[in-house]
Parts: sequence; structure tokens; C-alpha cells
Amino acid sequence: MRNTLILVVFVFLLAAVYFFIIKKDNGENASIKIEDRSFILDDASEIDVFTIKNPGYPLMHFRRSNKGKWILNNQYFADPNVVSNMVGVLTSMEIKYIPPKPMMTKILNDLPQIGIEIKCYNKDAELISDFIMGSNDIKEAATFCINRNANQAYAMHVTVAEGGLRNYFNQTQSDLRDKSLFEIDPIEIIEFKMTYFKDRKNSFVIKKNGHQYNFEALEPLHTNRLDVNENTITSYLADYTHVVAEAIRTGEILSDSIQVLIPFARIDYTLEDNSSAHFDFYPMVDLLVDSINTQSYRDVKKVERYFVFDNKGDVFIVQQRMLDGYFRPIEYFLN
Repeated sequence: MRNTLILVVFVFLLAAVYFFIIKKDNGENASIKIEDRSFILDDASEIDVFTIKNPGYPLMHFRRSNKGKWILNNQYFADPNVVSNMVGVLTSMEIKYIPPKPMMTKILNDLPQIGIEIKCYNKDAELISDFIMGSNDIKEAATFCINRNANQAYAMHVTVAEGGLRNYFNQTQSDLRDKSLFEIDPIEIIEFKMTYFKDRKNSFVIKKNGHQYNFEALEPLHTNRLDVNENTITSYLADYTHVVAEAIRTGEILSDSIQVLIPFARIDYTLEDNSSAHFDFYPMVDLLVDSINTQSYRDVKKVERYFVFDNKGDVFIVQQRMLDGYFRPIEYFLN
């Protein structure tokens, strides 16, 4: 009986020591340390610049302009919706759980291959967040993130969104760019030209003359003077404010093979600051179906999408529904 009691006490002591060691180890390696979670930001307005370095892509640099727009790589406007989503993640992500110690080795070992390095700076160019975003967990419900030079990663998520966080930041430059074909104030248009290359008799140019507009046909007409409706012209130009493309495909398609063809239409405009742009429209259906050749404004009913080439060398895909009312004949503007 005495030996049994000693054995029970001995086992109890061993269990107590084991529990103490495990608890101590967990406390040191799986607790939330304030300094380790400093990459989580509270205020989106604090972020003036942020960078994303993905092993698969070049460095992406985002800077907030004086007008509140985000500039991508000091060259393009960034897609406002994409940036809003990224900034939303940076300021609203929360710790879903702390990965157990056995998982930490794999999480850390994976970072050199898949880690997305994210840095944020304030208006004073001070680094306010610096962390690495690793893989999603097995359930794709959270993403492992670790502060720079920290030892403890955290499984992060956004409570109002399902899935991991990597997709918000794992994007190409084309994905991150603003998809606007153009965004202008129509009041600033001093010259607008619509050229139908296969229907030149309906091509026209509108020129601002003080507070009025002059309307001219690009091809000689039977009449010397056109009886133009001024209100129709003003209303027509008012639609030229913001056209958004479905996608940017610069460098991704065989541009030369398309541009050797005759475009359906070209839009040219010049603004008050003397800046100008032009856009060539190639209906996709013309390239896919040999029997279709979009020639007139009447034919756009058959068109769903266009390849659009601008004067800067960019290529866009634009849906016809975004251009409804743009391709008009001369008679549309007459009384």
C-alpha cells in the first residue's frame, strides 16, 4: 500500500512538472506579443506610401497623390477599388488564431519562396508597418503573417470577408492599374473628332468656339452648311467623362497582327491644357468571325467587345455597353 502511494505521488509530480514545462513553452512561443503584432494598422489615413514585393513580380510602389488618387510605380493611376481593398485589409485584419509551434517551422521555411513583403510609410516617410505575408492555412480561412524580424507568426483574417488575404496582394501591374480608358471633364474639350475609317461620310469633328461649338463633317457633303442642334452637341460631349475598360492587355496580345488591320473607329480629343489622346477601336467579332466586318455605326449592335489601342501604346478590352451612344452618325446632330 505504501509503495502504491509513493508511485501515485511520483506520477503526480511528473505530470505537474510536464504541465509546467509545456505551459511555460507555450507561453513563450505562442502568446500574443504587442511588438510582434505592430504591423496591424488602425488608421487608413496614416498610409501615404506602401510597397508590395512578391517573389513572382517586380516591386509595386503605391503613393497617395495630392488629389487623393493612388499612383502606381510613379507612372500609372492605380485601380481605386483594388487599392481600397488592400488598404482595407491592412487596417482591418485581425488575429484569428496563433499557429501552434509544430506549424511554425513550415511557415517560416515557406517565406523565402512565397512570402509577400509589405511595407507602409506615413507622410513623414516613416516606416509604420513592415511584415511578410505567408501562405494561407489549410482551410483557406486565414493567412499567416509575421512582423519583420519577429519569431511568432499569426493567422490573420478579415471578419467581413471569406478566405485568405494573399489574393488581395498577389497581382500583376496590369491588375493593379486603373482600368480607365479616359477620365476627363468634358467642359475642357476644345476639339473632338470621330473617324469611321470604313464609313467616312459619317465622320465628324467638333471644335469649341467660346461658349459654343462648331460642327464639321470630315468628308465633303452636298450641303455647304449643316443645321446643327447645339444642345445635342453639348449633351453628346457630356457623356465623355469616364470610360472604364474591362481589362488592360498591354504586352499580352499580338498587337502588330491587329494594328495592321483597319480599325472601325478612332476617337481623338484635345483639352484646354493642350493635352491630347486618341483611341483606335477594333471589334473583337471582326477578328473571330471572317464573315463579319464592322463598317458603320449601325453595325455596333453585333459588337460585344473591342480591342482598343491608345496613343501611349496601351491595349484595353472595352465592352460595347460602356460605349453606348458614343458612335453616332452626322444626322444625329442635325435639327
